[in-house]
Amino acid sequence: STLDRSSAASDVYKRQGWYDATPLTMAKLRARIDRDPKPLERLARRLERSEFRLEGAEYKRTKGDPGGLLAPWYNRKSIAISRDENCGGLLFQPELAEQVIQGFRFLKPYYEYLFSLAGDPTPEGM
Repeated sequence: STLDRSSAASDVYKRQGWYDATPLTMAKLRARIDRDPKPLERLARRLERSEFRLEGAEYKRTKGDPGGLLAPWYNRKSIAISRDENCGGLLFQPELAEQVIQGFRFLKPYYEYLFSLAGDPTPEGM
């Protein structure tokens, strides 16, 4: 989570997210989607209903087609899950801390899923 200030005191934005998946991590993610897509489908649907969004550079040529829901996850060079929020009015209020806590609670299943990829076997061709 980071805070970025713009030129106006009321324009303070909070960004929460998970960044910087390596090429190996992304290859493991694609292999896991191929083996067992259901857990990520649940997370992808949950993300679609939230204020967070999936980001990251996409490949010019797709790596495959796991279906519409998971294609954005499958065909990225890296993954970022983030949200930006203007919190200028909350900057020095206790409510800001609660928003950050709620954001991390929302992201926890994504962290767990993505960090668990480290234990997956290296995909062929890597």
